[in-house]
Amino acid sequence: SGPDMYAVTSVAIWETQGQVKIFTGSKDGFWRLWNFAGNAFVKEFEHNMGGAVECLVVASNFLFCGFESISPALPEITVGMVHAWNLANPTEPPLEFHMQPNLIPYAHATAVTKLLVVDGQKIVSGSRDGSVKLWTFDAAAHHGKG
Repeated sequence: SGPDMYAVTSVAIWETQGQVKIFTGSKDGFWRLWNFAGNAFVKEFEHNMGGAVECLVVASNFLFCGFESISPALPEITVGMVHAWNLANPTEPPLEFHMQPNLIPYAHATAVTKLLVVDGQKIVSGSRDGSVKLWTFDAAAHHGKG
């Protein structure tokens, strides 16, 4: 068993404490964390995003995930979202990127298909709808600002 048993859409490498681990994102709505043991991948953890995971990036000890899912604040509406987990404290809830936190609780109108992290503080997201957004990442404030 390994990453090849799922329809993988994205792969990101995380080097931690002298080990290389791999995150995969899949159309089945999960991102998964794998390590390499012997000559096989072993799944350490998986998280259900509730919709297809399109892209993953590891930067500044955060896992950034671009996906499409139903917004909890807007039931029955599928939108593009970006979440980021602090890999130093992975049990904490992820940071969420919102166009306007109180009015528009999502990153894009459709699936987020590309992410680029620049200097650990600026994130560029691209969506299936053709839009591109530049975000300021503020881990202390627990969100990204578009």
